Amino acid sequence: MKMVQARLGVLAALAVVSLVACGSETEVLVSTTAGTITTETTTTTTETTTTTTETTVVSEPSFVATLGTPVTDYTDPVDIAIRAITTPQSYIAERDGTIFELASDGTKGTEVLDISDLTIAQGEQGLLGLAFTNDGSTAYVNYTNLDGNTVIASFAVNTDGTFDESSQGMITTIKQPYPNHNGGDIMVDTEGALYIFMGDGGFANDPDRYALDITAKPGQLVCVTPGGRRLTQSPMIYGLPMSVKIVGKK
Repeated sequence: MKMVQARLGVLAALAVVSLVACGSETEVLVSTTAGTITTETTTTTTETTTTTTETTVVSEPSFVATLGTPVTDYTDPVDIAIRAITTPQSYIAERDGTIFELASDGTKGTEVLDISDLTIAQGEQGLLGLAFTNDGSTAYVNYTNLDGNTVIASFAVNTDGTFDESSQGMITTIKQPYPNHNGGDIMVDTEGALYIFMGDGGFANDPDRYALDITAKPGQLVCVTPGGRRLTQSPMIYGLPMSVKIVGKK
């Protein structure tokens, strides 16, 4: 009799477990609205609770993306700039101090500048930046000189697209404390102001914290006068995200 009661107790416990296990069910509904999948989970106990989760599906792009043929003619390209003339022309800057036109078929075109004798192309140094004035008549370059400092210079651009090396104008020289993290990018805004993006000064773990000192040139965004003429004072410096102030701008 005790054995029968024990078996009945086990069966009763199993029945309770079965009821609990069957008390929850999940139903997945896919809506007819494109881009949305709706999942509804209904849990049945003493009351019914419905939870709805919507997931947005990313649509396919409206254009067909194709992979072009990689350009392999360059050794160490660091920047590309477009000269906005009647027929825009792209130029590739190499870290060794040379600049080439980018041919329409994507291959290396004519060499337009060679200042390899003026720069150190090692580590994170060399010819690092290229930009043009809005009318395309002048090119700006950012390179590391033989003393390891940043030089911003200008070159007149000839009608055939080559640079007049004899026209080099020294806009400013900025001392670099270390040979790495020298920045390099330069750009011209719609009003002709030239921006110089400086690195943080370099060395392991950024020991000098130049970016926290707005009186220091490393670690800042430097802006010089439109036209790129040599300044009679140091370039205006401001640390992001401070407001922009441009030296000599009318």
